[in-house]
Amino acid sequence: SQVPMLPDDPAVPGNTRAWEVLAGWEKPWVFAFSDNDPVSAGMDRKMEPLIPGARGRDHTRIRGGGHFLQEGRAAEVAERIIGLVRSTPPT
Repeated sequence: SQVPMLPDDPAVPGNTRAWEVLAGWEKPWVFAFSDNDPVSAGMDRKMEPLIPGARGRDHTRIRGGGHFLQEGRAAEVAERIIGLVRSTPPT
């Protein structure tokens, strides 16, 4: 119910604003999607070219996490975040 599916969904304006920000996001960004998410399956491949900071990075597909990956596979998500931080030079 929180993923806007129709043009008149009340969540569309907020999502549009978020995508405007992401389209200019140059800071490092990695995806950690689940291999069995029925809501966002395949979105990582669609989103990567749209977010400058995500292009060409080593993205992860975590096995068995479902849609709420941060709850079902928290340790793997945390490892991915730590890896990104360690691989990013300080500014």
